[in-house]
Amino acid sequence: MAIGDVLDPGCDTNPMAHAAPSWIEVNAGAGWVDVDARCTAQALIDATRPFRAMPAVLPVARGLTVAEAIDGVGVGSSAFRHGCMRDTVLAIELEGPDGQALHCTPGNEHASLFRAFMQSSGSLGRVLRLRLRLAPFKRHVRVEHRRYDSVAGLLDDLPRQSAGDADFVDALARAGRAPVLSTATLVDPAPWLGGERSLRTDLMAMAERRLDYQDTTEYLWRWDPQQLRRAMGGSGPRAALRRWMRHMADDRPGLVWRELCLSVSEAEDCLAMLMAAAHVSTVRICPVRVGAEPGARVMQASRAPGLRVHLGFWQAMAAIAPQAGWVRAPWVQPRSGPLDQHL
Repeated sequence: MAIGDVLDPGCDTNPMAHAAPSWIEVNAGAGWVDVDARCTAQALIDATRPFRAMPAVLPVARGLTVAEAIDGVGVGSSAFRHGCMRDTVLAIELEGPDGQALHCTPGNEHASLFRAFMQSSGSLGRVLRLRLRLAPFKRHVRVEHRRYDSVAGLLDDLPRQSAGDADFVDALARAGRAPVLSTATLVDPAPWLGGERSLRTDLMAMAERRLDYQDTTEYLWRWDPQQLRRAMGGSGPRAALRRWMRHMADDRPGLVWRELCLSVSEAEDCLAMLMAAAHVSTVRICPVRVGAEPGARVMQASRAPGLRVHLGFWQAMAAIAPQAGWVRAPWVQPRSGPLDQHL
């Protein structure tokens, strides 16, 4: 298949969109992919893999659409190098309030709209298509697990590991267990593979092994609840999700997924309070490079370019006080100052 061919992977779009299957156009030589905004992350990487390329950043949930990912945080394990998924957007085609299609890039007459659109929740127009930056892809990853005596030790080492040659970096902190930082490098071929993946085998590998080889796509989706369906049992996605949430939050009922993004110096205080006072037992830690690319969007002037830490966790609703229709968590205030809940 030639570079630039239009692919129709028949991707499973967001069921709320009630849309036809998306189209994707890949130009690996130029380093970009044009994609329908309703296409899922899974369909996107399935279409780019034949060209030995992948989106520079993928969200952790394979069923998330591209539009949803750029409107939210859209953080993956390559965010330490490339920023959030919205930082990899090269161009946006929007439908404005008057129905006119606008092609927006950082350098054309619609540059201000391009910069303002991220996290606008669709208030500035309806996104139709996007052009995203690509990164190299190989079939396997070489994964190194580093265990630390404390979360403080892991966070101290996080900038150094993020400055290395790894292609993916993230970590897992679990109450009562040694925190583990995982770095992965693309390789092809792999000398051996760690076997069939599941939640149990991944956690065992992190706790017991220093080195592992995995399929790249399995590695990218290893924290996706839908990916865990077979390992957890149950007859469908709801059963799998319930089992996943019970595992992540010590069987407490009424859970909600929470995300925070803050500086490295604030993360230790926040993690300590999450586990001590907020009934959280497991936190995924993902370093994020703010201002990673030329022209990258720093959403507020107070957020200087540099490395930040994204925390994702399940939390019991009993620890959250609802206010004015929004979920508010008054306990998430570290001693060093207020947290940035978004980039």
